[in-house]
Amino acid sequence: MKTILCVIRTSTEEQETASQKKDMLEFCISRGFKEEDIEWIEVAGASARKQNEKYVQMIALIKSTILNNPDIKNCALWHLNRLGRVDSILVEMKNWFIENHIQVYVKNPSLTLLNSDGSVNSGTEIAWGLFATMVKQDTEEIFAKMRRGKKRNSEQMKFNGGCETRFGYRVDNSGYIVPDVKESKLVKLIYDEYVTGKWSAIKLAKELKSRGIKQRNDKDITWIFVSKVLSDTAYIGYTDNDNAKSHRKFTPIIDQDIWEKVKMIRENHIFKRTSKESKRTSFGVGVLKCSCCGSHYIANDKYYVCYKKKNTSKFNGACTDAARIRTDVFDELIWDIASTIHIGYLQNLDEKSITQYESEKAVLLQKMNESNNLLMKLTERKKRVVNLYADGELTEAEFKGKKGKLIADHIHHQNKMLEYGYEINRIDRTIADIRKPSKERIMETFLDVMNEGNRLKCKEIILKHIKVAYLGNVVENGKKSVRIEIEANNGTKYTFLQHKTRNDAKQNNLYVWSEQDGKFIPHINGSYRKNILSDLKSAGIERIELPNADEDTISHKDDLDYRL
Repeated sequence: MKTILCVIRTSTEEQETASQKKDMLEFCISRGFKEEDIEWIEVAGASARKQNEKYVQMIALIKSTILNNPDIKNCALWHLNRLGRVDSILVEMKNWFIENHIQVYVKNPSLTLLNSDGSVNSGTEIAWGLFATMVKQDTEEIFAKMRRGKKRNSEQMKFNGGCETRFGYRVDNSGYIVPDVKESKLVKLIYDEYVTGKWSAIKLAKELKSRGIKQRNDKDITWIFVSKVLSDTAYIGYTDNDNAKSHRKFTPIIDQDIWEKVKMIRENHIFKRTSKESKRTSFGVGVLKCSCCGSHYIANDKYYVCYKKKNTSKFNGACTDAARIRTDVFDELIWDIASTIHIGYLQNLDEKSITQYESEKAVLLQKMNESNNLLMKLTERKKRVVNLYADGELTEAEFKGKKGKLIADHIHHQNKMLEYGYEINRIDRTIADIRKPSKERIMETFLDVMNEGNRLKCKEIILKHIKVAYLGNVVENGKKSVRIEIEANNGTKYTFLQHKTRNDAKQNNLYVWSEQDGKFIPHINGSYRKNILSDLKSAGIERIELPNADEDTISHKDDLDYRL
């Protein structure tokens, strides 16, 4: 017959209860009970502070056990905080014990709730209330210390336990979070590829998967994984908590500038999807910044607009004087400059360029090898399916379904192998072209990038040569204007003005003035390449003929039209 209920509780699943149970057995025996008199309630993972489901169930179990066993008139606790860490619950349980005439023995602090005649011990009742308050304060202090400790560890880049570390990092032998050599290379690769503007998260995930690259624990790379990597501020040194820097610090893996460019490219993708705008490749996204607030610009079908100005409610009016510019006007300006620089770049290609192409070729060979491995696995799977069908373990319908899927996959990877082979041949030809005289190289490459439908290639050239561009509102000679400043990676800076008077806008006269020798003069579209033939002549090319070119491909008799 059970006469006393003994309650043992731990806050987490990991904490052991054996020592508590041993102490409580000795305590109950000292109170005159035998081991066979004890009814045990042992609960692990019952958080009294959070009052989680297990804790609520424990309180309900205490009450039901006592009410369903009339012989149990006593309850023993190892510590008052085993019953709860919230003063209101402790007081509620005390009153419940008194109403049901249950004697309560507490080991720490030493308390007995009822007198021998069943009346309430007034001293214990006061002490119970006092200790309930102390338990609450003690709990708050414990968790405050834990928070301070975690914050201190976080600021020192120490691991606080819990879930596994972010991808790209590991915990060293001293408990510090440091970049993982292999994983951090993949993080850098994802950022370097995405910032080129060639990929969406989905396409980049497919590209990396085709190379046979895996994430942690040999898992396939998914677009969700890529998106998570691209949005995590840990890679630039801190975790982002509601757009505010938190105390968690990390060793940066990615440069701040690269991260900002990636962020704006991603935001521009989202902006286009949600507003159902055109899928036109915008040259300024990832390059153009606001002179007022420093934020990057995003593009709709007509204008470049400051991201913070566009999202005023989100950033609480962070940008108050952002300029805007037509996408076609800015795209012409920046392509004008980038293509001019690119001509000089083509004239100076050397062995370093060959090394870069060899690296691209190595990636393609890696992808080809991965596809070949998959083809071998598919061949083995086809054999197994045939054997299973022969053994009668597959129906004819199941066999045809599996066989059809395997054949389709086989054809897909064979086509991929052909694509990779074609790209490798193209790279080999490019390397051979680099070794050609500059005259032939510039002629072929320049005509290729002038292709009207090749905006993505143009964007790659712009990102290759342009470091940053700024847009701001100014007043020049009493006229409201937009000031455009473009800085190239070679250190050259270009400044333009676009007047924005109402009459000019009505007449669609979107005049742009370029700064030369400290003065602003009218900028003619293509002025930086207006004398392109003289640049080409310096490379030994007298004239470029455009075979089978449409009339609108050439704007002037002696000039190439680069309209996009």
